[in-house]
Amino acid sequence: MTTILGIDPGWAKKTDSGIALVVGEPGTWRTLKVAPSFASFVSAAPGANVSLDAVLGHAAQLGGGAIHVAAIDIPLATTAIASRRKSDEEVSHRYGGRGCAVHSPTPERPGALADEYRPALPRAGLPLATTGTTPGPTPAA
Repeated sequence: MTTILGIDPGWAKKTDSGIALVVGEPGTWRTLKVAPSFASFVSAAPGANVSLDAVLGHAAQLGGGAIHVAAIDIPLATTAIASRRKSDEEVSHRYGGRGCAVHSPTPERPGALADEYRPALPRAGLPLATTGTTPGPTPAA
């Protein structure tokens, strides 16, 4: 069984992030939970300050084990992103005419939000997939 967590961050710590958790295998996918914010995903009080670590832990508990893939709609890299990257330029060049350009990342946006995500994902066994990275949970040591 594969567990996938999708997050659509609001690009700022004060903005809510949509979340979806699905499990299954080809032909048998099912949605376990969908929520409009971290707080509602973990059933915390509205407006509560809930960390990504808490969301990842709750998702793993709901999914019955490790999260295999976290798909996050935000620019992430192994180091802080301070400006537009070659990949941002290329996606915008190829798809901008179809209404699918990308936001320009800055130190403020995603900034602190990306700084929270960068270490939290590996702690949950989800290394950031870059060139040469095998997707999926980090193998047990």
